[in-house]
Amino acid sequence: MNTTPYNMVFIDDGLGDKAQPRYQNRRNKLAQKTQCLTIILSPTNSAQDLNTWDHYTPQIYQDPLMLHLTGINQLKTALILDPQSPKNQPKEILFLPKKDPKLEFWTGTKLSYSHSLITEQTITGIKDIRDISTLDQFIISRLKNKESNICIQWQQNKNKKKIIKDYNYQFRNHLKYLLKKHSLPKTTIINIATITWQIRNNNDQQAINSIINGNKINGEILTKLLKKARNFKTETNIASFLDGEIANYSYLRNSFSSIVAAGRNATILHYTKNNELINPNSLVLLDFGIRTHSMNTDISRTFPISGKFNILQRIIYQIILDTQNLIEKNASPKVSIQDLDKICWDFINSELEKQLISKGCQVLLPYKYAPHKVSHLLGLAVHDGDPFGEYRNDKLKPGWIISNEPGVYGRFSMEIDGKEYSEFIGVRIEDNLLITKTGCQNLSTTCPKTINDIESIMSKL
Repeated sequence: MNTTPYNMVFIDDGLGDKAQPRYQNRRNKLAQKTQCLTIILSPTNSAQDLNTWDHYTPQIYQDPLMLHLTGINQLKTALILDPQSPKNQPKEILFLPKKDPKLEFWTGTKLSYSHSLITEQTITGIKDIRDISTLDQFIISRLKNKESNICIQWQQNKNKKKIIKDYNYQFRNHLKYLLKKHSLPKTTIINIATITWQIRNNNDQQAINSIINGNKINGEILTKLLKKARNFKTETNIASFLDGEIANYSYLRNSFSSIVAAGRNATILHYTKNNELINPNSLVLLDFGIRTHSMNTDISRTFPISGKFNILQRIIYQIILDTQNLIEKNASPKVSIQDLDKICWDFINSELEKQLISKGCQVLLPYKYAPHKVSHLLGLAVHDGDPFGEYRNDKLKPGWIISNEPGVYGRFSMEIDGKEYSEFIGVRIEDNLLITKTGCQNLSTTCPKTINDIESIMSKL
């Protein structure tokens, strides 16, 4: 772990001094793709700035692209990549806010612009560092008197009907204003959002190792939890144990807010109350992940709080586990997530009909065919890729890391061997898959999930 005063504002991904060349290589790759003046921004405001009542700050709050290119985790930062600059001019410039001792007194050490930039240059590996208040001035001076392109990112879907109006979009509008004000009609603003997420999601071995190591920790935490589970009486008991263990393993803590949903609550997809009593006969659905360095893990597991699945629970759980295995078998560069979706939900609905409905089980689901997508991209963001999910139509690519999370949610009533079973059941099982040239590699095999494994672990108090 990086234990310097800058350990939260610069994420070295466990590489120490080797982090700078890695980030430099990433910047070079993007510059080679864009071949024009490229500007990358961090968020300008925190949640506390936007909502005065919000006093929670996540450990990572950086734009994923800025984090990918620099490792910097702080607000009000900008990066210029200028591959077409003259030989005597810098090809990359980092813009930082001026040093503010009063702010650092309240919130800790920051990377900043000051009379001495040795620390900032050493940490980031970027030699040219400037005051962020001069960013507009630099852009105008760079674009004056010549025909040029300027590359930035903002999130807009392919038919251009949906736009996320965040700080990147606001900066696009600000650029348009600057170009008009300074009479620069020959400058074209190019959106590189698609290029940037494709570059980011081609994960290198260090990123893959982070996911593998994170899932080893998830497996250790899950095993500890299962051994203690029968002593827990509330969702809060479980959530407190889960989140406490995550914090013990990683100073960057959770990938997202943990879900601990028992019984009927497990039929709520993004349930986060985590505060109700647990019926001793119910299933508990967990959805959680630890952040290791800059990478996120995302795991779901479902278990019986009693330590034993009843017959109905066992049938439903095995259907989802079989589905998950089927998805893992089919995940490869030959298919898209849309293809995997059809494989997933066709199989689940067929098995529900064959194993339950045809045998008299009443199955009431709050959806007709599919409750959610079976997969999403995973990396620097928990749900990575374009925010509209258009990447799901593309063939999977080697280096992508995706989730594999089939599930079923509803009320099931059935007589089995003369005994009546009727309960709300939510089952989701989720792993993280690395797409390879020929198929996929499961990065979360250390997290127990078979019925035998779960029951065996829970029997060992």
